[in-house]
Amino acid sequence: MKTRSEDKNAIRLKVILATFIIVLLSASCTDRNSRHLIPEKSFSAILTEVYLADGLIAVVDIQNLFAGRDTAFQYVDIIESHGYSKEQMENTLRYYFKKKPKKLIKIYDRAIGKLSEIESLLQNNPNEIPVTKANFWTGESFYFLPDTLKNNKIFLF
Repeated sequence: MKTRSEDKNAIRLKVILATFIIVLLSASCTDRNSRHLIPEKSFSAILTEVYLADGLIAVVDIQNLFAGRDTAFQYVDIIESHGYSKEQMENTLRYYFKKKPKKLIKIYDRAIGKLSEIESLLQNNPNEIPVTKANFWTGESFYFLPDTLKNNKIFLF
């Protein structure tokens, strides 16, 4: 016959074992990548800035400023300016693309909405757009090249 202390120890052992199994199962059900994801709000802001940078890099004057640098680094700089890494961005994109594509569409819609808002502000207030009207050419307007061959005739063949 079992004593009461043996019964209590058996119950404690079963409770500890059940708790361990529950913890183990709950840990296995969570997505490990979700700990390394960028939050939605920041992710949307990063996407907005990436698309703005993409548009700016298409401008020839800005393209010339960054001619010696790979454009992929511009995007990495944007991601890091928000406090995240390139790997976190890749994990976030992969996660939403594979597991929550509808949520990804909503995040992209939010980014496109922000870009549309910026565009409408600029269209409504064109005076606030900084436009450079200066002439960057500092040379003469006309140049006359001397005739070094002393030949003023035009020959037609």
